[in-house]
Amino acid sequence: SVRHGLDELGAIGVSTRTSVNGVFLGDESHDRLLQELNERSAVISTHPMEVQAGKDGDAGLPGMPPFVCDFLLDTTRAAINLIRNGTLDRYPNLSFVLPHGGGFLPYMATRLELFGGRIDPPIEAARVRDYLHRFYFDTAGPMSPSATPTLLATVDPDRILFGTDWPPTPAHVITDSVTPALD
Repeated sequence: SVRHGLDELGAIGVSTRTSVNGVFLGDESHDRLLQELNERSAVISTHPMEVQAGKDGDAGLPGMPPFVCDFLLDTTRAAINLIRNGTLDRYPNLSFVLPHGGGFLPYMATRLELFGGRIDPPIEAARVRDYLHRFYFDTAGPMSPSATPTLLATVDPDRILFGTDWPPTPAHVITDSVTPALD
């Protein structure tokens, strides 16, 4: 249980999926768990593992592994759900770690500011950047000449954490993606 892991074993947080069966993190069905975690100022490391099936029954684009683009969208949807449902406001002691540089969230933050008033429930444009500073962003996967500058321009560098996605991602893929960023 969460209490056993945090209170007795000394864990500082939990790992959870960004969505399960189309229900995204931040849904009210998670409130009991999030309240327990909030009382302990826990860290919540998130990661996508599945994508919701489309009308044809296939998840994502046919022939496209979900980790190429669907996982990034799943992460983005979970982050926006945490914002729009007021989860970040209700549970101020939680620290959420978004994988893969936050998915598309850093890239589309300005769209959220511009169109947040049309979302149900609405997101105040003036609060979008505040909400972004509530998240931590890991570097698993986004290190590239286009993604890295966007991430650095959008969030405080102190909120960026090293991440690799190892062991699901083979070591040579991690090395090939991290090495050019270090040059």
